[in-house]
Amino acid sequence: MVKWNGLLEELVRKQNLQDQFLRQIANDIAEMNNKLIRSKDVPVNPQLRVQSIFKKINLPADSEEEMLCLEQYLSSEDNFNMAVGEVQQLGGNSLYGFLQRALTLFITNRMASNYSWYGKRLKQPFKGLNFARLLITSAQIVFENKSSIMEIEKCIQKWLRRAKERSNKP
Repeated sequence: MVKWNGLLEELVRKQNLQDQFLRQIANDIAEMNNKLIRSKDVPVNPQLRVQSIFKKINLPADSEEEMLCLEQYLSSEDNFNMAVGEVQQLGGNSLYGFLQRALTLFITNRMASNYSWYGKRLKQPFKGLNFARLLITSAQIVFENKSSIMEIEKCIQKWLRRAKERSNKP
């Protein structure tokens, strides 16, 4: 009989712990829901609404002039930060997938085939572009610094390397 009492006490204790845990989770969810509702109630100043980079600039860039326009736009720190915020929203299951989505929205394969990371083989260097900095910064934020700059650069290099093949496809 003593043995059963000890088991019952242990079961009741564990059940009470689970009950407390579930109540805490329910409270946390309610608090997050309230914060979400309050954040939606904040009035938005129409003057603060930003226009998409894709509407301000002719993208994907398919000429030197369009690339220059993109670079000039990104040279402003405010524009750069707004573009980072917009690129972050593209998402992707992997680092390469994210960069591939971003690159295809910003630059055509035909234009990308004129670039290599370091500018070798009569190509223009991609490394020093504000656009490259935009991609690296966005990827670091999206992947919460889990990917090194070198990994990000390697993915961009891989995408650039395959640009000519993709542009030749019908």
